[in-house]
Amino acid sequence: MAQYDFGTIDPNTKSGTALATDLNSYRNAVNSMHSGSSTPSYVTAGMLWVDTTSADYELKLYDGAQSITVAIIDATNNVARVAVDSAETSFITSTTAAQIRHVIASTNIFTTRSTGIQFNLASPVIADSNNNELISFTTTASAVNQINVANSATGVAVDLSAVGTDTNISISLTPKGTGGVIIPDISAADGVPSYRYVSTVAFTASGTFTKATYPWLNAVRVRVQAGGGGGRGPSSSANATAAGGGGAGGYSEEFILVGSLSASETVTVGAGGAGGAAGGNSGVSGNSSSFGSFCSATGGAGGANNGGAGGVGSGGDINASGGNGGHRMKAENDVAYSGHGGDSLLSGGGFGRFTAVAGGDGLLGSGGGAGFNNSAGGAGGTGIVIVELFA
Repeated sequence: MAQYDFGTIDPNTKSGTALATDLNSYRNAVNSMHSGSSTPSYVTAGMLWVDTTSADYELKLYDGAQSITVAIIDATNNVARVAVDSAETSFITSTTAAQIRHVIASTNIFTTRSTGIQFNLASPVIADSNNNELISFTTTASAVNQINVANSATGVAVDLSAVGTDTNISISLTPKGTGGVIIPDISAADGVPSYRYVSTVAFTASGTFTKATYPWLNAVRVRVQAGGGGGRGPSSSANATAAGGGGAGGYSEEFILVGSLSASETVTVGAGGAGGAAGGNSGVSGNSSSFGSFCSATGGAGGANNGGAGGVGSGGDINASGGNGGHRMKAENDVAYSGHGGDSLLSGGGFGRFTAVAGGDGLLGSGGGAGFNNSAGGAGGTGIVIVELFA
């Protein structure tokens, strides 16, 4: 390892012996690539030399102003690490027999960009500017298919496609653990957002909807059904053996984008009203249901001598009233009939009776049917809040 410059040779004064000494010294400098612990005093633009300051030698190129590290010779692993940035802090590195065939050059290192990049690495990884893993790759023996990424001109979408020798090639996206695939605001050609239905959460009792439970969530469709009213329990007195059914709970429906939802929304499910006891007792009204402050519905009224009124929905994109409970009826020959419970948008009401039997119970917010001749009225159906989840 040596550095040597014999200066300008004057044939009139330089002896053959002195010339031989100069040439031998310069040969040693050339063979060791002008190695030394400092920049050669005779360095010129374009000259390569080896810095031996540390155990891992640095191959440097003098650009006319300073010496730039081109590569570090890793003496421990016997490999060369090629610098890819002007700060000389990032290097293409491998501890295996990796072969770099083409390098996309940093504009701070090279002036000519090559046509592509290919690395044959044992564990392929692309890192970010903080040297954290950005993308990792898994190899498949005898692979014949792969992903192609195509850039685009103005106004044209970029393309991620499967290519290879197979005729039909699927693309699989595999989340980790309970994670999902998030596809936000996919727009059709006309720019209208579209959403993909994923699953349904049904609240049959009051609770809390927490959107962080569904990290892929983009929107919800909420369907709120209030509780139905109970049917009346008539007496056995003359002209009072029949009675009215309970009204159905109201209904409200709304489509809500995830950005409008709070971290958690309170869900209230209204209970159905109890049926009236036998002996001339009216049914109890159903209770209201709601989803946060977005949409709500009131419960149906309990049945009395005539049917109870249906509840009312409010706040949603669609709001509907529940069906009214059926009135008592009396036909010729003193034949009487008790009223059915009002129908909800999700279920028919409980049956009214014309013999001494308790009224039928309502379901999903419908009203309870009235009993007959000293029989109890049916209970109103408990409400429900249905949350449909869209990615």
